[in-house]
Amino acid sequence: MESATPSETSASRESGTALHQRETRWQIYLPFMLGIGILLCIFFALGFQPDAVWRDRVQAIGDFLYTWLCALPILVCLFPVYLILVMSIYGMRKLHAGTATPLVKVENLANSLASRIESATDYVNEKTVSARSQIAPLEQLFSFFDRPAPDNPTAASDSAQSNKPLNTSNEEASK
Repeated sequence: MESATPSETSASRESGTALHQRETRWQIYLPFMLGIGILLCIFFALGFQPDAVWRDRVQAIGDFLYTWLCALPILVCLFPVYLILVMSIYGMRKLHAGTATPLVKVENLANSLASRIESATDYVNEKTVSARSQIAPLEQLFSFFDRPAPDNPTAASDSAQSNKPLNTSNEEASK
């Protein structure tokens, strides 16, 4: 067995970059260009046929292939989305049915509370009016202690600003 020295193996091996570029050309670019070339040849061979019957056959084949290669995979991929929507609609229906009865109870409770509050305020208003009518004679008696209202409202504000007694402003008004 012969063993190669490191200097002999490094000289016979390609660099990583050169190896990568060569493999990229052979494994990616060449198959891609061949596929594009084959598709262009098929396109030109089928697209430029002068016979109308031939074009109808090509159109039928194209429609069939579109259905199998595009439309059916789209339907298969969207089927889980459809199922999720159907299940969510079913869930919302069940949720609505489950919350309808408690919400009706809450509505009835709110209506009964509103009627109780209305009857309580009517009772309080009635008692207030009754008490007010009973103390009306006392108000006439206590009105004796009220200050008389000034005849001229501007004079009252002027007297309040000057801190003069109300009598002096009346004397000035009479002069």
